[in-house]
Amino acid sequence: MSKQVVRIVTVLAVALAVALPAFAKGKGEGKGGKPVEGTVTAVDTTANTVTIKTADGDKVIKTDANTKIRIPHNKGATLADLKNGTEVKVTCKDGCATAISAGGGKHEKKNK
Repeated sequence: MSKQVVRIVTVLAVALAVALPAFAKGKGEGKGGKPVEGTVTAVDTTANTVTIKTADGDKVIKTDANTKIRIPHNKGATLADLKNGTEVKVTCKDGCATAISAGGGKHEKKNK
């Protein structure tokens, strides 16, 4: 009987260990929770990061090859096309940007 209790406790402990980090990721900005909105203050194409000034302070957000950069009038935009002062909305999953959408009229227009 005690071996069954130990097995049940072990299974529950493992389930909690797996589930709690998943719930925590969903609560923070930029980690699967609400999108991060703000103004670009820095772009580091070497480290693949963009720094966004938000109402809560500066946030450094990781990007990768799968991050979609959306800038009006610039099909195929890349991280390097984001400019300081551009207002953006960033959606993330697991701490990495999945999409960065420029808007607010402060972006630099590129030729089509």
